[in-house]
Amino acid sequence: MQEDQLSRLACDRCYRRKARCDKVLPACSTCIHAGTACCYNARGGLGRGDIPEALGRRLRQLENKNRLLSKQLREAQNVARAAGESASGEDLDAAAEMMEIPDESHDGADKSESENDNEVAKEVYSLSLHAGRPRQYLGSASGAILANLFPLGGRPRRIAGDSNNNDDEDEDYFRRFATAGVQRYSSPEMAKSVLPAEPLARSLLAAYLSHDHLAFPYLHPKKLINNLTSMYAEEKYYESHPVEAFALDMIFAIATVQVHRFSWQSLPDAETYHERAISKLGVVLESGGLVALQTIMLLCQYRLLSVSYSTSASLWHLLGMATRLGIELGLHREAVYRLPVGLSPADEEHVKQELGIKRRCFWSLFQMDRIVSNTLGRPVSINLLEIDTEHPEVEEDRDASWGPSPSLEDLLQYPHWPANTRIFNHITWHRIITGKILSNLHNVPKSRMPDPQTCLAIKQQLAEELDQWRAGVALLPLVDVSATKGKDKSNYRTREWYNLLYHNCILMLHRPIHSLQDIPQTSEILTQIYYSSQQSISSYAELHKARKINYAWVTLHAVFLVGLSYVYALRTHFRNRRRQMEGPVDGLPPPPQALLTPEPSISQIVSDMRACSTVLVAISERWNTGRGCHEIFARLSDAVLTDASEYFMGTKIQSMSSSNQEGGQDRHPLAGEQVSQQALWPIGSNDFDHSYQDYFGGFPELFGDHFDDNILLQQPFGWNFES
Repeated sequence: MQEDQLSRLACDRCYRRKARCDKVLPACSTCIHAGTACCYNARGGLGRGDIPEALGRRLRQLENKNRLLSKQLREAQNVARAAGESASGEDLDAAAEMMEIPDESHDGADKSESENDNEVAKEVYSLSLHAGRPRQYLGSASGAILANLFPLGGRPRRIAGDSNNNDDEDEDYFRRFATAGVQRYSSPEMAKSVLPAEPLARSLLAAYLSHDHLAFPYLHPKKLINNLTSMYAEEKYYESHPVEAFALDMIFAIATVQVHRFSWQSLPDAETYHERAISKLGVVLESGGLVALQTIMLLCQYRLLSVSYSTSASLWHLLGMATRLGIELGLHREAVYRLPVGLSPADEEHVKQELGIKRRCFWSLFQMDRIVSNTLGRPVSINLLEIDTEHPEVEEDRDASWGPSPSLEDLLQYPHWPANTRIFNHITWHRIITGKILSNLHNVPKSRMPDPQTCLAIKQQLAEELDQWRAGVALLPLVDVSATKGKDKSNYRTREWYNLLYHNCILMLHRPIHSLQDIPQTSEILTQIYYSSQQSISSYAELHKARKINYAWVTLHAVFLVGLSYVYALRTHFRNRRRQMEGPVDGLPPPPQALLTPEPSISQIVSDMRACSTVLVAISERWNTGRGCHEIFARLSDAVLTDASEYFMGTKIQSMSSSNQEGGQDRHPLAGEQVSQQALWPIGSNDFDHSYQDYFGGFPELFGDHFDDNILLQQPFGWNFES
């Protein structure tokens, strides 16, 4: 039955490349022609969600107990044979025969341990994917309130026969694989994938060191290079060193995700390396300590980038495990990093390097925690007030031998730590600021929310710190994106990336917390929102043009929120312009309204909207459920352009009418001049503006219509943009 279901699904390689697959088992013709492993993974309706979770957990417990009893029985057999107790041995052999347990002490034990390793991996995935669904809670920092701009209560529910239902079932909530505990349908030969060619492995490691390692340097580059050399120099190194093999496989997977932006047709799928690494996960986690922490962080880093594992909820729970393990190791305390006394110079240098890796490991974990917490709007796992760990020390760049575009040999000979440390510390400073915004503004309960004056003071203080951070960017070894057409493909070395970080933080400062009333209706704030969103869109477009953008779900979320902020600023501006044109209400002059200065032109609006839509299309095409965001944004763009064109047409007609009156021409006005302001803006001042309501039909698919139990997202907060 399962084989019939799988025959209707494409293999992983064809699925990722969006290529036609003949779905032949055990390998499709496309993979056979390419000479790559063909792996079918259960998706959609084949997930373990169809089995009651309690029954599945009980079944796993019984399987583990059965393996334990089998192992104890084999140990008893060995003891009995060694003691010469033949009678007992015969009884035990008979019992083993009845239980159909192979009488192989060493091979059977190894097989049992291998099965246990797979069970550990399945349990980790089960916890990460099922313990917390993404529909449980989304805070204000996630943009859920900003996305809920207009009421959707009257929107009809999706019909069961809708054409998009198949895509939604295949990839529910940005998740390609429905569960982690599904059965893998691949032959043993596919599971034992050969190592990549040494030139390819060296290129992938160099790509990792030149990009991903800049932001998360929790692995020592020299050790990685030495491990790679040993893996190809020694015949059994890969099998006898599971920790090093796991790290290299995960690095190959992470680097392949990034390198796919440039030569995706000629490289193996990242899932190939990832699946091979997961087969060793149980053994690696048994090492405990810093090795176990780095192992979980590699999984988290891969999920930050991977298309297959793009659910933020699973990453949230994996990071929870990692942060608690890091705190258990005491990495948040400076006392852990003190050098012991009485060491020899050689030992002191070695211990110093190990402590430096621990320090970088902690701050890398801190960054991951802030990224995911900011995306979901949830409380952070590492409290800044409980940390006294210093940042990594930036040493003098004594051995710098290459510039911003190093060659492969340069990277593998000298990873350029000092310059990388400057970049890493500056990125960490930015994550600290975003964490402060999250903790001081967005994660504060409404009952304990400070008064508006205090909130304004907090925002001003955070904005000043953000300006200091921006001033420090000038001290980093960066280059313009247009000047990095060489071998350096990392966006962490471009000024555009730091520019968008700054403006995204500004938008986060002004993002609504409990309702739109949290945004002060002043021209200065509205212009700041418009300018920052415009600058972020421009930076994202430049990075996409240079192929330096991170094609990840975190980036998709950030770009979409930037686009919503841009729409909000324009929507508010033209709404207030309309109120000004309507004139006094009940003989009273209208109150001061927030307006954009200078006023944007239609051509500028079209250019910005097109740039944002292009980036959304480029990123969202990697997920079925993510494709709707650029369609929603396109409809929002149409609504904004309609408002803008109506406003400019109204001002033009008003100008023509006033000029005719000043000229004293005694004639009937043109038909166009007879259009009143009420006709130009047919929505009354006390009515709801439903002109945007129809453009938000896809928000439940993106953010979920699961906010009924969240008081922050209830209707009384004025999200319907009363006009």
